[in-house]
Amino acid sequence: MNEKIAQPLDEKRAEHLQFLDNAASWLDSKFHIPFTNIRFGVDALVGLVPYVGDITGLLISLVLLYTMMRYGVSIGVFFRMIFNIVVDMLIGLIPILGDFLDIAHRSNRRNVYLLRQYYEKNPNPPSAMWAFGLFGFIVFGVVGLILWLAWSFTSWVFQTIWDYINLLF
Repeated sequence: MNEKIAQPLDEKRAEHLQFLDNAASWLDSKFHIPFTNIRFGVDALVGLVPYVGDITGLLISLVLLYTMMRYGVSIGVFFRMIFNIVVDMLIGLIPILGDFLDIAHRSNRRNVYLLRQYYEKNPNPPSAMWAFGLFGFIVFGVVGLILWLAWSFTSWVFQTIWDYINLLF
């Protein structure tokens, strides 16, 4: 029988999980609507501001992800966390409906849960900062590509307009 027996977390990792759990609670489920079981957090409130709120929520989630990764996580858990954050951001971009769906998704709580499960199975994981660096590199590459495409399209539009004006005169 080769089953791993869950070992108790060391004090430092337990404090880390407690901090992350508190932060995720504030972001995703700290407040509730009276006479209902509906819970929401600061992330949902900030998300009410179109686009700016969603980007702010994304940045806060990425800071939490960075904090989670400092103590180690597998590449599979890392990409599941990234997936949760991206889904949360994309859901939040949908006007009005996205705000309600954002309350139900709770990506930060999901990510802390994933991390807690991972720590219970792997009490001494190696550092995963390389994955965060890789993710940052990919994000900057995608942002750079989008900016280049936007610049190319804008240049093409203005060049076409300029050529058309020159044809007229």
